[in-house]
Order: sequence, then C-alpha cells, then structure tokens
Amino acid sequence: MAKEKKQVNPKDKNVEERALTLADTACTTVVIDQPTLDKASVLLGQVKALRTEVAGIFDPIIAKAHATHKEALSQKKKVDTPLATAERIIKTAMVDYVDSLIVKRSEEELLSEEMAKAGLGDLAFKEHVPAPDMGGAYTITTWHAEVTSMHDLTTAVASGQVTKEMEKAGLSGLLATDLLLANMTVLNKMASALKADMAVPGVKAVSSTSIGRRS
Repeated sequence: MAKEKKQVNPKDKNVEERALTLADTACTTVVIDQPTLDKASVLLGQVKALRTEVAGIFDPIIAKAHATHKEALSQKKKVDTPLATAERIIKTAMVDYVDSLIVKRSEEELLSEEMAKAGLGDLAFKEHVPAPDMGGAYTITTWHAEVTSMHDLTTAVASGQVTKEMEKAGLSGLLATDLLLANMTVLNKMASALKADMAVPGVKAVSSTSIGRRS
C-alpha cells in the first residue's frame, strides 16, 4: 500500500519559501556604499520580521509538545516509582540471602579444612549449602578499590610493587605515579581485574553484590 504523504500547511510552506528566498538574497549581499548599506538594512528588517513570524507559528507547537512530553513523564513516574521501589526491596532481600549463603559456605570450607588437619577428612560434612535457584535472576559481583593508607600506597609505588600489580591487571600502559593522586578510576580498574588477589599496600579491593534478571 502506498505511503500516505504528509499534508503540508500552506502557510508553513509559504513561510519556508520566503525564508529560503531571504537566505539566498543574504548570501549575495555586499555592502560597499551607502545605497547598499541601506538595502542591507531593509533586508535585515525583513529577516527579523520573518523570524518573529516563524516563532509565532512554531513556538506554540513546541510548547504544546513540551507540555505533552512533561505530562507523559509525570504519568510514567507515578506508575514506575512504586515498581522501582519494589525492585530495590526484592533485590536487597535476594542479595542479603545470597550473601548469607556465601558466608555459610566459607564457614563450611574452613570447618572442612580443620577436620582434614585433625585427620577427620574421611568424615562427610553433612550440612552442605546448595547454590540458590533464583529462576531467571542472577547475581552480579563488582569490585572497587578503597585507599586505606596513602603512606603505604606511596611506598609501594616507589618500590615498583604497584607497577607489577598494574601489569597483572592489564594496565601496563598507565603510570603508577598517577595513583599518588588517589586515581580511583585506575584503582577501581585494578580491583575489578584482580579482585581479591589485588595486592597494593594502602589499598583494598572491596566487592559488592547486586541482582540482575534475564529478560
């Protein structure tokens, strides 16, 4: 089916044609004496008058569209805000539960190691903590750096230890001395790459868990 052509308002079309005509005239305008100066002044007045006319035609349309857009945003916020709150509450509850399982698993592993040291490794540890089934949801663990001692960090930069850590994190193109300004962008990249293995004096890698969901 042939696409229906958009109807052009004759008034708008007339304004467009006049605007293009004035623009073409302006491009050929040269001011070299009083007569041409007077002519340019008249042309400038015509341009300013047409711009006022254009504003009168299109500004109300723009204002109406803006008001419609603002109202749509307001209506969306009214409906979406409680949903955003619900999502945050659910994710927080899920993260708290998963974190508790991680702690329990760590305790289980430590107990298993102690049992093995005591010669009881052949005894099965009964309370196994299974991985949670979260349906379509999944956990996301992110890492960031926290500077705990600027003195230790400075000493590590001077000794070359930080340069080695940056190489391990795939950041060999950057200068270790940048970290003396507590360059958190670089430090966070290192924490994200090295995670718990990050070994920069005066800085620790910290992880946080959030919840995502496959659509």
